Amino acid sequence: MALGRAGNELPGWYIEDASSGMLYKRGRLLGEGAFGRCYQLTEVASGRVYAAKVIPRAQLTAVGIRERVSPRRGDRMSRRMHHPHIVCLHGHFTDRHHIYLLLEYCSRRSLADILQARGRLTEPEVRYYLLQVISGLRYLHGQGIIHRDLKLSAWGSAGVARG
Repeated sequence: MALGRAGNELPGWYIEDASSGMLYKRGRLLGEGAFGRCYQLTEVASGRVYAAKVIPRAQLTAVGIRERVSPRRGDRMSRRMHHPHIVCLHGHFTDRHHIYLLLEYCSRRSLADILQARGRLTEPEVRYYLLQVISGLRYLHGQGIIHRDLKLSAWGSAGVARG
């Protein structure tokens, strides 16, 4: 395994879910967040592509973080989440060094990518994206959930909104 920033071990190129026997191939880095990195992950047998949030177990030692990223908590939340502008959690697994959250992969570029390439959005475009985000957030708040990590770079690859 390669070492990443802050000494966190990166997952290997091939990652096995020992509980199911499924094998995944790690692809490109999609983004980084407070808890870990998000990679494109392809299920070898089916070719199905996920956006996998990879959280080093070492990150979970901070107070309160373990509860916020618990896969069991994610399972409970994902079973009741059904909204067109919220990314689906398909499953999770762990190995010795990491927790893997398998999220719906959104192949479109993120809003940050679009904004960086074009420099600005038109007013109708801003309304279009904001309506999607507000719709998703209203749904979450109705479920008693606060998102806490909204950012333009997440909207598209594995974030709140999907278009």
